[in-house]
Amino acid sequence: MAAETEALTAHTPLALAETLDAVAARLERPRGRVREQALAACTGQEEGRRRWTPGAPGDVDADRVIDPLAITAWAGSPGTDEGRPSPIR
Repeated sequence: MAAETEALTAHTPLALAETLDAVAARLERPRGRVREQALAACTGQEEGRRRWTPGAPGDVDADRVIDPLAITAWAGSPGTDEGRPSPIR
């Protein structure tokens, strides 16, 4: 059984609409489906941010943070003579 749907009308910046259309053409998929997937990805990302944000201040207060410079150094170390262990505690 198909999910219920609702038609949306939105003014979209031309550059974004053209990008989505180019993706649809490249993937040989219907424009509407690509636009639907883009909206789903965007709302999924925002939902993830909403779930994680409330706990962030408590993590900082409890010193459950990772130094961004340590992450950068670790990310650049695989395959080098000085490979580093993960900075995640």
